[in-house]
Amino acid sequence: MLDRSMTKSALEGLTQGAAAELGPKGVRVNSLAPGVVATNIFTAAGMPASAAEGFVAKFAASNPLRRIGNLDDMAKAASFFADGTRSGYVTGATLVADGGFYVSS
Repeated sequence: MLDRSMTKSALEGLTQGAAAELGPKGVRVNSLAPGVVATNIFTAAGMPASAAEGFVAKFAASNPLRRIGNLDDMAKAASFFADGTRSGYVTGATLVADGGFYVSS
């Protein structure tokens, strides 16, 4: 948990600093902080499929939404920042897309 908190804090600090510096030039800076997302990273790293499934099931059970994220979840979250009509007045923000895990741990 400590490592996760430090990395998320660093991401937020970098985002806010860059937003403050680049905002006067018309550049918005935001970040997306994803939680566990369903990809093939576990099996690609050599983890047996059964172990990967066990990890995902255990994590999903501890998540308030009772599931892990998927690539579509992350694409939709990122599209908010990319759409200037919806997020044109947003800068220096970090959108945490983790199904509520961070606030529940």
